[in-house]
Amino acid sequence: MVQRTLILIIVTLASALLVAGPAGATISSPKRISPSNLRIQGLVVGSGGSRTAIVMDGYDPKPNPDAYEVLARLGTATSLGSTQRLAGSGFVTGVAVGADGTAIAGWEQTVNGKRTWRVAIARPGKSFGSARTLGDPGVVSGDLAVTPKGRIVAIWRSRSSDHSVRVAIAPPGGWFAGAKTIGLARQGQPAVTSGPDGTVVATWLDTPPAPQPPPAPAPTDRTAEIQATTLAPSASAFAAPTKLASFEYWDTAPALSTGPGGVVVSWTQPMTSVRKLVRVLPHGTFDFPIDLSASAPIAGIGLENAGPLGLPSDLTITALWQDAKLKNAESDQLISSVVKTSTRPAAGEHGLFSAAKALSAPGWLAGGPEAGALTDRTIGAWGETAKTKPSRLRIAIRSHGNWTVASPLKAPDLDTGSVSLAAGSKHVPVVWIQRPDPTHSGGQAYFATYRPN
Repeated sequence: MVQRTLILIIVTLASALLVAGPAGATISSPKRISPSNLRIQGLVVGSGGSRTAIVMDGYDPKPNPDAYEVLARLGTATSLGSTQRLAGSGFVTGVAVGADGTAIAGWEQTVNGKRTWRVAIARPGKSFGSARTLGDPGVVSGDLAVTPKGRIVAIWRSRSSDHSVRVAIAPPGGWFAGAKTIGLARQGQPAVTSGPDGTVVATWLDTPPAPQPPPAPAPTDRTAEIQATTLAPSASAFAAPTKLASFEYWDTAPALSTGPGGVVVSWTQPMTSVRKLVRVLPHGTFDFPIDLSASAPIAGIGLENAGPLGLPSDLTITALWQDAKLKNAESDQLISSVVKTSTRPAAGEHGLFSAAKALSAPGWLAGGPEAGALTDRTIGAWGETAKTKPSRLRIAIRSHGNWTVASPLKAPDLDTGSVSLAAGSKHVPVVWIQRPDPTHSGGQAYFATYRPN
């Protein structure tokens, strides 16, 4: 009887610490990471090396529901530090972490009656320092990247009439030098990221006036262009932009994905369900565009839900996306929503993607997935909801050519649109928001970590 009781105690303790996961891996149990008095609205996560940075904004409904605080937590794969208050008001815009542990957080904040873009830097082993304003006057947000050695790059679109793409570079341990113009973005915000070798990649959408025959009248329409450029690890300035594509119609700006296998620029071809991908080659050049849906048409991959990419070191490209169907064209009610995936081998016949495969569970409505990669595997995460069952979080791992979907994590009242992840060197933190009171905005932030054993 004593022995049986001891076994039960051991089993109970183990289940409290870990949830079921794929063989050879650990997924920590969900943990609330936001203060109990705040309703979290915005939530982002970054990871580099062994460090994790989580930044969130939220409000306390009792004293002032209109005052949003910006909070941060810094830690490791297994433990987050205490909550740090970055600003008494504002809305988080992003976070980036380098392999050396350098982290930078960005948020929108009203200062002296003007909306500005504010950032704070955490040096390796340190908490975030004082907030400072970044960008041109009137800029409210941009994008951030940190290289493995701690070089920081910020990018934004100027609010002036020329809509110039502006960048500022901070050396390891230092602050940003003067901003420089690297292009024009008359539509949308530019994006920036760092590859594993320290090459920084920036991309944006521009809509220059269409050429007119002489004598040239005033232009009446525009042609969209996808532009991209790179900053070499040893360079002090970005290379001249490269035009990756052009088309007559446009909707969204291009996206960037990064992992041990490098960096990929992607966008959805207008008026189609084709996702275009361009890999960044060594020495900062760009490969030819490839089609995500070349071998298997991808229904439901619209402009708003084109999915993320996993880029492990074997140079495969794994895509995840949400295949959603609405009740009718006039409704936003989902009748089905499935997370699907497809992989392009590093070498194969014409480099085609595999046939699409469903990852989410039948009978559940799956939210849009997020993806990242460790050296030898891709990790995906998404939320699932059902009418008569509590919502839950799913984590899936593609290793050695096969997918394994871990046992569900309990996440009642999950906001499926809030799920986010970021891959470090040996761990992948996943964050999300649970909203127990649907009559009020905001909820509580939660955190779990995937780690190979």
